[in-house]
Amino acid sequence: VDNNDNAHLVWYGYTSTYPSNYNILYNKWSSSTSSWGSLEFITTGSSAFYQYYPSIAANALGELDVFWTGYRYPSGTPYALHHASKQGTSWVVDWNVYTSGGYNYYPSAFCSPQHNVDVAYTRSLAGPTDYHLGGFRSVPPEHFEPRSSMPSVLGTRCHHLALYVVYENPMPMVCDTPSSYEGQPGFAFLKDVPVTWDETRFLTGKAREFVVLARRKDRAWYLGGITNDAGREIAVPLHFLDPGEHEAELFVDGSLSGDEPNAIRLERRAVTAEASLEVTMAPGGGFVAAIRPKSKG
Repeated sequence: VDNNDNAHLVWYGYTSTYPSNYNILYNKWSSSTSSWGSLEFITTGSSAFYQYYPSIAANALGELDVFWTGYRYPSGTPYALHHASKQGTSWVVDWNVYTSGGYNYYPSAFCSPQHNVDVAYTRSLAGPTDYHLGGFRSVPPEHFEPRSSMPSVLGTRCHHLALYVVYENPMPMVCDTPSSYEGQPGFAFLKDVPVTWDETRFLTGKAREFVVLARRKDRAWYLGGITNDAGREIAVPLHFLDPGEHEAELFVDGSLSGDEPNAIRLERRAVTAEASLEVTMAPGGGFVAAIRPKSKG
């Protein structure tokens, strides 16, 4: 549903026009006329042509993007991920936007840092967000390959830790085997972070670029920040803290070059509501922080 309350629907199926093959179809419900428009074919293949599992997104300008998976011979690759965008009244298709030479059934290649930032400003605004969290096998983009066993992820480990704060999810999980987390830097934060919250604050950010949220549980504040594919230095305001001194425990990107996305650095700082938290995030990076009132005595 876009900003004008128009509904955009995509699905895969066959019709009398192409009775033997699955294509990607589209239709729009107009809020102004309370009616559906004409059926549109995003793809029009008819021979050895099978397209599946489309997903659609509309931005604030009403621009549409659709991703799906499928194969078409003679493409050279049995399955690949494809993309289409609406330009005027026509759909423009970009074939094989991702392929590893194997069978790519689902668009996991697009669960990128950019995608994660976009989710924070779109789907997550509607409420709790079910998301496959906790990947600890971060790899540089050039080494990424979707796989169901020992899954690798895009974005730094701190980026993925931060998703437990950025996305509200009362039933989170970790997406890998227990041995993948045992003794790993950053896992202590996953054991500590709450799953329900008493208060939420948006601290700083810019759509399509980065976001930082703070969530409170009892007297402790948890901060999570993620960036897209650009590294950045940010100053996070702490005006929401109660008066007095607080102790902040931070997990920040341990490498800013992108070559070691699993590197983490643990820092402890004394902070107050009058201060700002200076943080540097790697490309595709992030940070988390747990802030508690400083104990007396």
